[in-house]
Amino acid sequence: MKKFPNAFVIILSVILLAWIFTFIIPQGTYDREVNVVTNQTNVIPNSYEHQEAPHLSAFDVLLAIPQGIAGRANLIVLILLLGGCFYLIEKTGALNQGLNQLIKILKGKEVYALIAITILFMLAGFTIALQEEVIAMMPILLLFGRNLGYTPLTIIYASYGSTVIGSAFSPFNPFGVLIAQKEAEVTLLSGSSFRIIVFLVGAFSGWFI
Repeated sequence: MKKFPNAFVIILSVILLAWIFTFIIPQGTYDREVNVVTNQTNVIPNSYEHQEAPHLSAFDVLLAIPQGIAGRANLIVLILLLGGCFYLIEKTGALNQGLNQLIKILKGKEVYALIAITILFMLAGFTIALQEEVIAMMPILLLFGRNLGYTPLTIIYASYGSTVIGSAFSPFNPFGVLIAQKEAEVTLLSGSSFRIIVFLVGAFSGWFI
């Protein structure tokens, strides 16, 4: 199987593609106004105007990379910290050792092991938005499930399915809630009570599906 391109190659390719699109897609902007009640910046409907502006040079594209890093330093640091946590879990073998120990402790009570995995991954999605990272853990999880006598689909639903529920309805998902609310200029952690209620409904309903 051909090796997947390096992450930096993908990022640079996207930047290059976006630069090429600036020569194809017409440039324009919408007018914006600040709501004095909510202090939110809103786009004025039907206010789009075409603008003539010089295209970025290749040098400007190169400068956009460090400028983008500086402008979103808080987001980049958050991603690096979360990525570092996943890297430590993988390299130290903590997950593998923990699952093996769980097999020994709950031998003959495999259903409790499945419940523990479901709760663990649901809380991981709820707190740190763990989701795609489960794919890298899947070989270990499938081996864990086979030792317990469960089918691969059962383990996939218990692990990845649980993280999806946790991250989707989390009131403080760092990506889907905190960063999104900051960009939308709404009150941070607003709607948390509603999200928690929906999370509990989704969590408990999953046991009956």
